[in-house]
Amino acid sequence: MKLAFKYLLSLTLLWAAQLVHAEGNYVYTEAAKVGKSDESRRLLLPSNPAFSGVASISETEFTYSNPYGELHCSVPIDKHEKFFFDVIAAQSFGTSENLAGFFFKKFGLHYKDITDSYLLGGNSSKDCQAFTYSKIYASRDSVVVWGGDWMYIFRHLKAPARDATGPLECKKANTEVERMICQSSDLVAFDEAVNLGFAEMQDSFSKEISSEDPIRLDQIRWIRDVRNKCVDATCLINAYKVRIAYFKRRLFSRYPSYPEKESEPRYD
Repeated sequence: MKLAFKYLLSLTLLWAAQLVHAEGNYVYTEAAKVGKSDESRRLLLPSNPAFSGVASISETEFTYSNPYGELHCSVPIDKHEKFFFDVIAAQSFGTSENLAGFFFKKFGLHYKDITDSYLLGGNSSKDCQAFTYSKIYASRDSVVVWGGDWMYIFRHLKAPARDATGPLECKKANTEVERMICQSSDLVAFDEAVNLGFAEMQDSFSKEISSEDPIRLDQIRWIRDVRNKCVDATCLINAYKVRIAYFKRRLFSRYPSYPEKESEPRYD
């Protein structure tokens, strides 16, 4: 009965979070360091956006919440104005071209799309440390929160964020390799195990979640140069087994049960 209630509660929270995501808030998807100090992140890395927090901005406040981790934060907006290259950005980047380059290299964001900037006020809550007295740059599709030496990226998603530890979405399979995977339940299971391993690798070893994260780049290379070069199921099985064995070695001290899924996700 206890397990059944816990499962029902998890489903309820998942439905509620997906509803929030779908209603136009911004989902926490990436984070990268700006400065060279030893300042620590004040938010967990969003290795799985399906369990990430969401943010929204009104004329009076910035809010952040995560219905899974039961976090909620509200910070007043002290100032709202049209975006321009301000003194804060100049101190860290020197020129607008450098800031534009950082946005694009790290997050694929286009500087010209940013329309508004906000200066947040204070909040003594521990949950709000990442946002207190932070700068925000906003466009229609994304919100950049710059707090201390870190930038946290929130994106407007048109659909609920997909669980990054799940298998390939076979309804969307559009390459020969993906279709081959979807024809075999074993390959689908292997694909899910690799996706779980990748998310756990980011949790364990990534210093940031960005386009320049070495863990992400390694996964992209493996998909492009190993998995996608296969022309039959035998090749795919071998490729997946080698990748899973690699993740198992790297993750053993932190996640000895991998590739079995943990019963509770970690929340961002």
